[in-house]
Amino acid sequence: MIELVFVIVIITVLLILFLYYEYQYAELTKVKSAIDNKEYLVRNRENKQAGADLLATVVKNIDTLINYTKNKGTFSTLYKKYNSNNISESLSNSKYTSYSLNKGEKIVLCIRHKDEKESLVDLNTLMFVVLHELAHLESKTVGHNKEFWDNMTELLKIGIKLGIYKYVDYKNSPIKYCGINVTATPLKLS
Repeated sequence: MIELVFVIVIITVLLILFLYYEYQYAELTKVKSAIDNKEYLVRNRENKQAGADLLATVVKNIDTLINYTKNKGTFSTLYKKYNSNNISESLSNSKYTSYSLNKGEKIVLCIRHKDEKESLVDLNTLMFVVLHELAHLESKTVGHNKEFWDNMTELLKIGIKLGIYKYVDYKNSPIKYCGINVTATPLKLS
């Protein structure tokens, strides 16, 4: 009798875990981008193709930055850790807007505004966020310390130089990004 109860409990737990997994990941689907013909994990929404194309454009921009820094001999940790196949959209119920898991194992980005239409975030804002995440990959330390801010500042400068990011003074022109206010940048231009 105890064995039967144990089996029922195990089956119930496995079923709950399966349903939870399905709930979390059924929201995302793989969509092939028209930009680079690669598949991206995006939310299963009407504009999922545009979402995949936005991620493909981000990946193209990151690849430009990675190649530039690699040729210059800078940011060696970044190009060792970065993998363009590990970029995806976040779940709608994610408590974080965007993040990198284990310093590059996965980069998850919020690409939709938290409005009824779930409209896509503009590319420049998304590139600011991506450069933020890439600064985490390059940093040996964890968190938002001097090493991180120095790395992000340099990546923003390179992004501007390469034309993949246009400077925005968020202190004087704050924006909403995925439910949070962006009100600062580490880069100060005269």
